[in-house]
Amino acid sequence: NNVYIGGGFGSRNSATAIRFYTASTTTALTGTERMRITSAGNVGIGTTSPLTNLHIATSGSAAQLSLERTDTSDTLKLVIGSSYGYLQNTTGPLSLGTTGGTQQLHIATSGNVGIGTTSPVYKLDVRNSGNIFYGGTDLSDNTSVFRLRSNGGSQELLEIKADGNVGIGTASPGAKLDVAGTGNFTGLVSGITP
Repeated sequence: NNVYIGGGFGSRNSATAIRFYTASTTTALTGTERMRITSAGNVGIGTTSPLTNLHIATSGSAAQLSLERTDTSDTLKLVIGSSYGYLQNTTGPLSLGTTGGTQQLHIATSGNVGIGTTSPVYKLDVRNSGNIFYGGTDLSDNTSVFRLRSNGGSQELLEIKADGNVGIGTASPGAKLDVAGTGNFTGLVSGITP
């Protein structure tokens, strides 16, 4: 058996919107609209003009969307306040994952962030294979573990290769420390032979 709400079957005319009302008392004659389904299929809670599939609106306090697992009391919240917004797990860490449930980015309750680890011990803790890159081009040669560039990736600032060589101003350091350009040392430099 089917239950039809809003018409749309047989010779009945369809509704262009479905509205849900509640009242503060059982004797109230006029309620307040709490939710609406528009003719476009958009659902609005706290708004009569939902702009997306689900549109939640509120004023005077933060808008919250909660997803709760009742047997563990774990709750995932999406909160939008005045000039801020965040995603929160109220009882533990928060992770972002990909297909298969693999956690790719993990934020611990301490605030430490892990990439490739669910137990970060530093503010940013990157583990396992992979490179760290900041700049305008990628590490396509797969021989570098860290690259820092400026000017949209056109100027090499710092390069650490997989063999341990460090380049400053060069992407191809040929020694443990390879500086392309002038250097200035204000302290003692030891172990250097002419």
